[in-house]
Amino acid sequence: MYDSRTLSRKRIAVTDFSFEISEISPVERDIKVSAPEAMFAERSQALFDKLAASAPVKGFRAGKAPRHLVEKMYRARVLKDVQAELMEDGFREAIVRHDLRPVSRPQWKPREYAGQGDFIFSFVVQVLYDLKNVVIDGLTVERERVLVPDDVVDAELERRRQAAAVTKTVEGRSVVADKDWVRVSFEGKMDGEPVAGGKHDNELVEIGSNQFVPGFEEALIGRSAGEACSFTVTFPDDFRVEKLRRKDVVFDCTIHEICERVVPALDDEFAKDMGDYADLAQYRIAVREELEKFETERSKRSFRKRLWQKLVEANSFPLPPVLVDEETRDVAQRRLSEIARYGLNPETLGLKPEEFMAHAREEAENTLRAVLLREKLAEEYGVAVSDAEREAHIQKMAEEMNVELAKVTEYYSAKERLDELDHVLKHDKVSLILEEKVNVVEVDPKPAEPEHDHDHDHDHEHSHEHDSLDAATAPKLILDPNAPLDPPKPEGEKR
Repeated sequence: MYDSRTLSRKRIAVTDFSFEISEISPVERDIKVSAPEAMFAERSQALFDKLAASAPVKGFRAGKAPRHLVEKMYRARVLKDVQAELMEDGFREAIVRHDLRPVSRPQWKPREYAGQGDFIFSFVVQVLYDLKNVVIDGLTVERERVLVPDDVVDAELERRRQAAAVTKTVEGRSVVADKDWVRVSFEGKMDGEPVAGGKHDNELVEIGSNQFVPGFEEALIGRSAGEACSFTVTFPDDFRVEKLRRKDVVFDCTIHEICERVVPALDDEFAKDMGDYADLAQYRIAVREELEKFETERSKRSFRKRLWQKLVEANSFPLPPVLVDEETRDVAQRRLSEIARYGLNPETLGLKPEEFMAHAREEAENTLRAVLLREKLAEEYGVAVSDAEREAHIQKMAEEMNVELAKVTEYYSAKERLDELDHVLKHDKVSLILEEKVNVVEVDPKPAEPEHDHDHDHDHEHSHEHDSLDAATAPKLILDPNAPLDPPKPEGEKR
């Protein structure tokens, strides 16, 4: 340990660190750091100065103990604290000086230091891959034309007419017959245990619609309103939930009432009831415009999804494992939350845990590559988000949601939410650049894929924006060099 009388009065700067960096893999670095002996000594003496002024030493008042006693008594503590301080400073200096983009905290290697000579320590850190070029040339992406034929408008009008129907209790008849609407509550059990997603209260069932598992609707025929009953249904061989295939499920059911649906006529009066429309012809025009707007947005989302999928497929590069693991957990949690809303889990959907996590990992890797490609392209083409663009987007959101502008502005006053908004706007601008550079092939619309396969139909309002690589929100990719680090272990101690 240096004696304070031999120290130079010149402050030793953190830039006096020296580094040796080895590449373990394209996304992992082994970094050896050397701190000059004089730097260690200066930090030590500064800490001893503080301790000498206040640290308790037996037999002396605070601040009155001889310096050599303070140094002898607190030497081990100072040695440990200065090592930890220099290791954190060395890590941060390595990031800045060598333009590293760490995504993990440093994994410190065991070290020994007795207070003499240069202080040398090492750590391993995962970093983002240094993406040099993004392959765009030669990519071909299909874009669906926006077509709304008359039969689609007719179908939408009929859907709205059916949705406007009112349900009334049937008077003078209590026995369930084919084509009836019946309000029931039920719970399914297999081997005495409740079936996930098999309990519903006050469910409206149309007998003969085949919306439920085969045999369920037929079992209600001939029963009476107010009756509580039990019946067994054998699930079919091809049922989507593997564990229920060919299984007998007992349904405990209460029939509340027999109903009839009164559907309004598709005429001018119906149109007037639907809004400020003079007649059915005017309402039909409005419905077509709504469908065209919807199809335009759907075509855009579908095109963007294919665009980013093609880009990711054409640009494969390694990802830091710690980043993939974290994003995989996030994806898995989102998927579990989604299916839990329907009382389901991976097992009931016939997915083994390892299969479920494999799907989540694949989605996580694709998302991360899309985000990194977007950031690289944004840098390459100088894409930035201005205050005016943020304000315009917030104004548009307020108008579309019919919410006061001040409330939306306040929502985005938090930095993390403003960052999310910037991700959305940047993603949109980069996507527009890509659209101009790829080969776009116009094709006729493809049949829409069902979003979920439920036992029966319900109206579900939920967003699937994150299902595609067009999702503009981004995981946090780079470790903040100013964030608190895990404290380095004492000398010689393994992590």
